[in-house]
Order: sequence, then structure tokens, then C-alpha cells
Amino acid sequence: MKKILILMIFSFLAVSLMLFFMQINSSKSSMQSISGDYYLTSNAKDFNIPNVVTSIVTQYRGYDTIGEITILFLSIIGVFMLIKTTGFSEISKLLQEPGTIVHTATVILFPIIMLFGAYIIINGHLSPGGGFQGGAIIGSGMLLLFLAGDKKELNRTATHIVESISVSIILLIGLLGIYYLNAFFANFLYSLGTFGSIISGGIIPIIYILIGVKVTVEFFHLSEYLLRS
Repeated sequence: MKKILILMIFSFLAVSLMLFFMQINSSKSSMQSISGDYYLTSNAKDFNIPNVVTSIVTQYRGYDTIGEITILFLSIIGVFMLIKTTGFSEISKLLQEPGTIVHTATVILFPIIMLFGAYIIINGHLSPGGGFQGGAIIGSGMLLLFLAGDKKELNRTATHIVESISVSIILLIGLLGIYYLNAFFANFLYSLGTFGSIISGGIIPIIYILIGVKVTVEFFHLSEYLLRS
């Protein structure tokens, strides 16, 4: 009898918790529906671009985008520290010399990858894509170049300077938003250009290009640290 009573109590608590969380999820769904409707109806008017996802990433949740940039930067630092402190740098000695197929494929694919990555970055405010995606694509092209045994080396100091400048300009654009519209990353150039054209969206394509530069440089450093250390 005692076991049955305990089982009934636990069952009651379990059902109560299930109903409670169902109610919370229902409330969240309702709020998300309201938020989604607002984004869909206000996007073109507020930012002058057709890509709602881009507006959310660079405007409605711009702080989160800055956080993602920081996370990628910290990841690169973590890889660098791992290589320097654990003897992992010997990985470059384990790679075989690239063959004819790798060399030939690199000659054909590298310029295509570069162009495709640039297209993804530049058109990020009009179609799926953006700075993170395009930068990662271009970074993969850099990795392919390293795997093909390319011995050319970029000046690390120069790449670090380019990365620092891109981040500084991104933050400056955010501060200009505060100056003109009293909000960090506010799109103070939203009326610039024609809806649906490359030159549109105000600061959004500028931010995407700068993010693309930063992500490209960081993936370049990651590949170089792994394969040339």
C-alpha cells in the first residue's frame, strides 16, 4: 500500500511538471509567433532588404553576432595555445607530400572557392549567406592551398593588422548607431540604395564584408598554425 501511495505521488508530480512545462512552451510559442510576425512585416520598412534572417543577425540581435565573432577569436587562440604547449605542432610532419591530383584540383578549385565565398559575403543581405559563411568558404580555400603544399606565406603582422582594423570599424559603426539613432548598431544608413539591389540595406552589407574579412583571416591563421607550425 505504501509503495502504491508513493507511486501515485510521483505520478502526480510528474504530470504536474509536464503540464507546467507545456504551458511555458505554449506561452513561448505565442511570443515567438508575435516576434516572427513583427520581423516579417517590419523588415523591409526598417532595413530596406529582403533577407529577414540577415536583419535579425545584424540588427535585432547584433550583440549576439559580436559574441560569435569573439567566440571564433577565442577558439583560434585556444588552438594556438594547444599547438605551442602540447607538442601538437608535429602534425605538419605527418602529412604526406601532395600528389598531382591535389595540385591540379587546387589550381582549378581555388579561384572558384574564392569567387563563391566573395559572392556569399557580398550578397548576404539579399540571399542566404553572409560574412561568417563566406569567410568560412574562403578560409577553406586557404586550407586547400596549404594542403597542396603552397610555400608562399602571408605576412602575419599584416593579417593581424587587417583583422584588428576590421573589428575596429565594426565597433565604430555600432557606436555611430548610438550617435545617430541612440542604439548600438542602429542602421543609420537604412535608406541608402534601392530595395533588392546590391547597394541597399545601409550598414548591413558593410558589416558583412568586415565580418567576412575577419573570419577569413582567422581561418587562415587556424590553417597555418595547424599545417605550418
